[in-house]
Amino acid sequence: MNVELIYDRNCPNVSGARSSLLRAFVQADLPARWREWDSSSEETPAHALAGC
Repeated sequence: MNVELIYDRNCPNVSGARSSLLRAFVQADLPARWREWDSSSEETPAHALAGC
């Protein structure tokens, strides 16, 4: 399973989103692993920006 968190650097909800992801992984009894992308970073791939 591939999970990606795409966020805006100034978003006040990023910390809460990380906490929610962690809880979801724990409840599903899965390893808590995901990739994060800052939407303003040059390293963010195009697929992560689709719809932003």
